[in-house]
Amino acid sequence: YAATLYARFRVVKTFLLIYWYQRLPPIKKPSIVPLELCGAVLLAKLVDSIMPQFNLKTYSLFLWSDSTIVLVWLKKPPCSWKTFIANRVATILEKVGNTNWSHVVSQTSFTTAFNLSSNSP
Repeated sequence: YAATLYARFRVVKTFLLIYWYQRLPPIKKPSIVPLELCGAVLLAKLVDSIMPQFNLKTYSLFLWSDSTIVLVWLKKPPCSWKTFIANRVATILEKVGNTNWSHVVSQTSFTTAFNLSSNSP
């Protein structure tokens, strides 16, 4: 799973890749959906740790996931879910909240492009 953090600055009207991070899944292969949730946690942690370093007074934050299930999990309180999901949803809500999340189709995801290019010979 992976997370990508990029910014668009209105002054130069371009996108700037700020940070891209990929983690290998655990040896015991979980299903895809928990990995998608871990990717959302990774993105939330990146935003929480990197964005304050820019010292921006105002900015718009848009968070994207290609998993609609993850987006549903974020709409309910963590106590609604089993422990694994609840802990990760709580982390996301603590770091970035749940109001800025939207769905993106997997084939158009910026992170997917990086995953495909890193797997090619």
